[in-house]
Amino acid sequence: MYVAALSLLLIWLAVVVVWQRWDHTERLKALAPSMADVLNYATYWKLAAGEAIRQHNDHIEGWNRVTTAGETGVPLEDVADAIRRRREPEESRTELLNLTRINQRLQSELDRKAGLIVGLSQRADEVARKTGNVGETAQLNQVGRGVEGRPARERSPEGA
Repeated sequence: MYVAALSLLLIWLAVVVVWQRWDHTERLKALAPSMADVLNYATYWKLAAGEAIRQHNDHIEGWNRVTTAGETGVPLEDVADAIRRRREPEESRTELLNLTRINQRLQSELDRKAGLIVGLSQRADEVARKTGNVGETAQLNQVGRGVEGRPARERSPEGA
């Protein structure tokens, strides 16, 4: 009886060991894709952190150059380039404001001249009505305006 119990115990231990080994293998198979994902993420974030550190160091190095140039009074090439890059938007902004002012001035002159032309046309119509030459004024207006009703100088090449 003692031998039978010992044999059953050994068989039971062998089954438990095989079962645990098989279960461990299954867990490793299930864990492998997750571990691969974790390792890929770790590699990605290490590279991203390295790039961020490099950018930060470049930024700090640039400011160190600016500080050194300010202390020594000797402009470095990078500092001179940075100063030039800072001035470019200001110069562009100034140029844009100047062009806007010129455009506004030209537009106001154009509006003033258009008003003058309208006033002169009205005066010519009044004079024509007073003198009784309404037909002649209308003919003159048609010759000056062309087919589309716009002045001849404003007509497009297709309509001319």
